Amino acid sequence: MNSRTIKRINAVKVKARSELKLEDWTKNDYYHDTKIKPINDKLERIDARNVTHEEFIERYERPGIPVMIQHSIDSWPAFDKWTTTRLGKKYRNQKFKVGEDDSGHSVKIKMKYFLDYAENNQDDSPLYLFDSSFGEHPKRRRLMEDYDIPEYFTEDLFHLVGETRRPPYRWWCIGPARSGTGIHIDPLGTSAWNALVAGRKRWCLFPPDTPRELVKTTHIEGGKQKDEGITWFKVVYPKTQTSLWPKEYPCIETIQHPGEVIFVPGGWWHVVQNMDLTIACTQNFCSSVNFPVVWSKTVKGRPKMSQKFMAALKRKRPDLARIAEKIDSNTDYGIQLANISIKMAELVKDANIKIDDPRYDQNTYTGRAKHFFLTTNPLNLLASGKQLDEAKQIVEDYRHGIIAKRDLSVDELWRAKYLYDSAFHPDTKEKMFLAGRMSAQVPCNMTITGFMLTFYKSTPAIIFWQWINQSFNAIVNYTNRSGDKPISNQDLAKSYAIATSAATATALGLKAAVTKLPPIAARFVPFAAVAGANCVNLPFMRYNEIRDGIAVFDENGKRVGESSNAAKKAISQVVLSRIGMAVPGMIIPPIIMNFLEKKEFMRRRTWLNSPIQIALCGVFLVFATPMCCALFPQKSSIAVSKLDPKLREKLLHDGMNDNQRKCESNKDCKYKDGRFGRIDLLSVGLKNTPAFRNLPSTVRPDGYLYSYNPCYPFTEAACMDVAGCQISKDGEQSFPIATQTAMSWSVTPAGNVSLIYTYNQRMLTVNLICTAELDQLEIDGEYELNKYSMSLLSRCSCWNGC
Repeated sequence: MNSRTIKRINAVKVKARSELKLEDWTKNDYYHDTKIKPINDKLERIDARNVTHEEFIERYERPGIPVMIQHSIDSWPAFDKWTTTRLGKKYRNQKFKVGEDDSGHSVKIKMKYFLDYAENNQDDSPLYLFDSSFGEHPKRRRLMEDYDIPEYFTEDLFHLVGETRRPPYRWWCIGPARSGTGIHIDPLGTSAWNALVAGRKRWCLFPPDTPRELVKTTHIEGGKQKDEGITWFKVVYPKTQTSLWPKEYPCIETIQHPGEVIFVPGGWWHVVQNMDLTIACTQNFCSSVNFPVVWSKTVKGRPKMSQKFMAALKRKRPDLARIAEKIDSNTDYGIQLANISIKMAELVKDANIKIDDPRYDQNTYTGRAKHFFLTTNPLNLLASGKQLDEAKQIVEDYRHGIIAKRDLSVDELWRAKYLYDSAFHPDTKEKMFLAGRMSAQVPCNMTITGFMLTFYKSTPAIIFWQWINQSFNAIVNYTNRSGDKPISNQDLAKSYAIATSAATATALGLKAAVTKLPPIAARFVPFAAVAGANCVNLPFMRYNEIRDGIAVFDENGKRVGESSNAAKKAISQVVLSRIGMAVPGMIIPPIIMNFLEKKEFMRRRTWLNSPIQIALCGVFLVFATPMCCALFPQKSSIAVSKLDPKLREKLLHDGMNDNQRKCESNKDCKYKDGRFGRIDLLSVGLKNTPAFRNLPSTVRPDGYLYSYNPCYPFTEAACMDVAGCQISKDGEQSFPIATQTAMSWSVTPAGNVSLIYTYNQRMLTVNLICTAELDQLEIDGEYELNKYSMSLLSRCSCWNGC
């Protein structure tokens, strides 16, 4: 080393290892101790070309088994660019981290000095370039252009909290011979991959349950160098090779060669020594597989970041957010892994998704509201044409049994589906006009309504804004017309003219009628005009549906004919929901503005009138639009007796009647089997309240209470119109686990009966136990994530018992 290098290195040594004197760095003369006992390489090696991502997850990541991966980084430019010669030229005067001072601040040195030191030092445990900030520097970040994250490790959930909030996770390393890292477990339960470009690394790994005191070097054994990797190999490693070492904590040792990537699962103890000058990069990550452990550790270790993490998960990965809410961060993560069986980020290929049905139960108001909050989300308008086409491709491919992206998750598929639904017509599959999409309802209506409420006094303004409003409504109605009964341009023109005339006439007539009423009455004229126009606009716009009828299907999805009465019922429901949407935004803002306009600051700032009313309308419409769209099911039922005479006669002739439909609605109560007889649970269930309320699990105490009711839906806490509900003991959390609308019977050859309920990702199994005792429910609880079990003991659980 030249004198300048020695001077810079000595200054760095004093800062990074203040407990050592300069002469202590070579005290043990490890430089001349070249004896290395032959290594029994026990780590499994795999060829990345022959192991798919899914296979890697199931064989190594999910069970937490370390493995050495070959041929996964063969194409990295780093093999050509990360030589000491080229690095010394390109990053000659760039500073990299080689340690921390006593205050925790980074200690850095220029590349030219470190490379001179790395190739010529005789220290026992040399300085180790281990830099985590290279990706943030305008010049050093060019190192990132020389490598790609290996395919197995592309998922990293911590990116959701942003680069500035997440803990350090990415390191670029140059290690002289004898340098390394002491025995440790990676932080926050994260797993890690380490890719070696040059040199050789010696590793020893121990299972997560290995006692700390067994593998750690004591101060007596290691002195001031007790935390160094080479000290561990001199002091502790020999113990692992004796017969006295506990066999339940095996030492898995291996030599990593250039081009190999080692996978270290979260929780595993590991220690590393560089056998010669090495160049590598490594990253820690949180994936869907190790998420439960990482979340538990993050809540305790970084509580503020965990709050940001949870907020991001609720937006981007609601499936993981639900899991996070169930994890007790005070429980040891090892016990959690043993007790919680979680299938993380369920992949589409492993799921059975009915893509043409909404994700949420449309037989409940809550399910419909969730559905419309997603489809009317104004942010969907910001999606580019490319994003819309990609979403359509994903959905259409899935309909045909094609999953182009092999790691496509269920949530990703549903996000694509809702984006697809927001822009493409459900019948024609064509991209809809922008202003006619459901996602345009809020921004367009808030603007038009705000101006109608502002300019309600002058006749020209009333005519103009009523015309604008009805023009927009006509666009929406035409865009969302039934593809089964397309409207002609002539009919469209007629209905548009009639609706616009009706709205304008209503507004002008009411304007004249309210002149003798209090001034505030005039502010409600726009609402009355809109409500009246909706009663005219929709029926005329969809007159051909009233005239010819709309398609009617039986409970099996078979088309049985067309019905004008069904069309009238459907259109009347749309009219009511449209009027309901207008109520909050056209009734409340006028009252607020009537109060504000009396204030002096508003009199001096009349220009604020329109912006305030538009903003108020926007706030109300964001909620009113999806909530009113959800008032009625998109697929509504109608009694056979209410159908058109011809269709009714046809169906009655075919044997369908109202009693049959009623029986279908109670399918979770009655069951008939030719071998065993009948089961009737009607007398067990109660109306509007659960027959069994807030019962704890007697088999798997989990801190939750359970309510259940056969036959009839009930509402409790946040569980609305459900058959089963899971509630935390403090009452702060509740989760629907079953609905009567998604239920099936299961009968074994021996006659044992179970009721299988599903709700989104949850499944409840109710086993029927025949007994002469009073009705009772035994709660088994949540035996796997989102899988629940109960036993209904009752006389009615017996064949022919009730």
